[in-house]
Amino acid sequence: MAKAIQSPESMLVRLDNLDQLLKVAGDVIIASSNLELTYKHMAALYHEGKRVDERTLNATKDLSTTTGQISTRLHHLVQVIRTVTFKDMGFRAQRTVREAARKTGKHVRFQLIGEDVYIDKIIVEELHDPLLHQLRNAVTHGIEDVRTRAQLNKPDEGVVVLRAYKSETEVFIEVEDDGAGLDMEALQRQGEALGMLDAGQPLTEALALDLICRPGVSTADEVSQVSGRGVGMDVVREQIIRLGGSIQLKTERGKGASFTYRVPLVSAVNILDGLVIQAGGHYFAFPIINVVANLSYPPEEISTTMDHGRYIKYLGQMLPLHDLTRILEPERAAASLADDGEIHTIIIDYKGERLAMVINEFGAPCKLVIIPFENWITVQGLSGTTVLGGDQLGFIVDVPSLFQRIHGIKESQSLVLSKGLKDALEPATTKAAVQTVATFSSSVGSDNTKKQEYILEIEKTLSLLNETLFKLESDPQNPEIVNSTFRLFHTVKGNLLMMGLPKGGETIHAVESVLDHARSDEELNISDEVMDIMMDGVSYAEEVVRNSKDGSWRDKTSEDILTQSKTLLPEKGAHRTDWLTLGEIKLSHESAYRATNHRRKGTVLYRCFVEIDPKAQPIFLAACLVYKRISETGDILGSTPTLDEIEHGATENKLKFLLASDWDPGKLEHNLKALLTRHYDVATLRISVFQ
Repeated sequence: MAKAIQSPESMLVRLDNLDQLLKVAGDVIIASSNLELTYKHMAALYHEGKRVDERTLNATKDLSTTTGQISTRLHHLVQVIRTVTFKDMGFRAQRTVREAARKTGKHVRFQLIGEDVYIDKIIVEELHDPLLHQLRNAVTHGIEDVRTRAQLNKPDEGVVVLRAYKSETEVFIEVEDDGAGLDMEALQRQGEALGMLDAGQPLTEALALDLICRPGVSTADEVSQVSGRGVGMDVVREQIIRLGGSIQLKTERGKGASFTYRVPLVSAVNILDGLVIQAGGHYFAFPIINVVANLSYPPEEISTTMDHGRYIKYLGQMLPLHDLTRILEPERAAASLADDGEIHTIIIDYKGERLAMVINEFGAPCKLVIIPFENWITVQGLSGTTVLGGDQLGFIVDVPSLFQRIHGIKESQSLVLSKGLKDALEPATTKAAVQTVATFSSSVGSDNTKKQEYILEIEKTLSLLNETLFKLESDPQNPEIVNSTFRLFHTVKGNLLMMGLPKGGETIHAVESVLDHARSDEELNISDEVMDIMMDGVSYAEEVVRNSKDGSWRDKTSEDILTQSKTLLPEKGAHRTDWLTLGEIKLSHESAYRATNHRRKGTVLYRCFVEIDPKAQPIFLAACLVYKRISETGDILGSTPTLDEIEHGATENKLKFLLASDWDPGKLEHNLKALLTRHYDVATLRISVFQ
């Protein structure tokens, strides 16, 4: 089944919207009370054998109107609550353009138009990767280098514009540049060479867009760090189509290009414009956007071949004819002829490919509420259920997944329809699965709640940090902005450590160290290189947050950031590490700088010795947990074995740490001993001040 659109698990909500929601809740209570009174009055009339009087009829009509108005207001309000301003996406976009310009050596100015436009949080999250890819393309493929622009009498500085606006039903996001525009001649040659265009066929902007969205097609002269491999635009278009949207291209050679994304406003309640049909005793809803036509054919107009099955002719084109019932339930018999002796079909389209489905009965287009399947139910070809009129159950067809199933591309752990229906509609058959989910949820629910709190805190901090960084870039000598930036990075680092991500904390700590060194001089030295590593640090933290939400993040450092920090921090001789005689504990360049900095600030350094006597858990797990708890009390500058060695199981039961902490020695030892001996099988803990 096509990847489902993931809703964010948490977001900030404006207080005035919550006040409006409370008012609507009050209206619901009043309407419910009136409905109960009307029901009692109608029940009394029924039992007395009386007809419904005009007063009761009018009251029922008023209730119907009122509940309709409330549902509309409620739906609109929840949509508003889910929106965020486009400003945060603008900050990410500005960083992307800045990074691409830095790597290509081009001069590029970024403009954001529509930063105060409110857009559904889902759309912002889903368009994150496509937009950033498009912006990199604008810089690397679109904007010319300084010499070429000078030859063309263009300003040295190219311009990339990100623009957002919306109508009542759609969001429009444009990426525009004033660069070279698409090389239509080169695209035409590639299209002809690949057999996608006939020789001499005019290349329109729509055809050009289709070409660059094909895997392997690229007009880049060479492969760079950021583009030129002919991958990406196909993924971008797939993502936009999955949101029910489309892409439009405008280009003029030498003047630039613009790509416009048109995406329907995502409903807070998943509402689908669908065409309902009946097949095999079930009701199915096809998204209207994928429906081309619904037609009936006499049996003699169905063409059959030995090798490729049945076909119908539609607008001069032969389309393969499939039986929807047999696709979703292979064990069922094929659909029979309709009462009028004809074969009913529905013609659907996906990414330019069309095919026909045999069905039993045509239905009508209507708006439907999508009820997604539970996470542990997967039916290839379907995405969920819906309730039709008269409480009749229907199924939502997932057209991309259905095409995959027809073409024999199977998904792991997918069910045939009969088993899917059984699992979806008969809870007794899934008791074991529910128990398993419940057991798992009870064991990790608390940790997940805390994790989500840390993620939300980091997201709030990153939003402020993005804004602060661009203020700092405009005013790099402002100590107030520098100190604010440092505090925000420190907050991000702390939350990463609390999430149990020490390598994430180490990466952001490296950024902190560079900024701390830059602000420690008599004159602030916020160079371009310092700005670069801070921008990279924010990008890294955003990646951690994004992948932590779906559980795909595995704690790892950013080697690029650690390498950058090493080049920007003083050499070891410059920060005097001769007082460090640590024996087997080896400090990295960045850790040695931090140690000297802690010493200069008067922070106490401790040597910690831990001996573990594991009882019910593996030694490496106990060691990892001990490392995490000690890191919460201060800054671990080094350890033996290292964290990498611990995580890969290369550890015995003895650990040594060099720790910088503001805690009092007696309090530090008392608290750690109480915690580690009680919960983590620590047999011995010795702490001494490192002189």
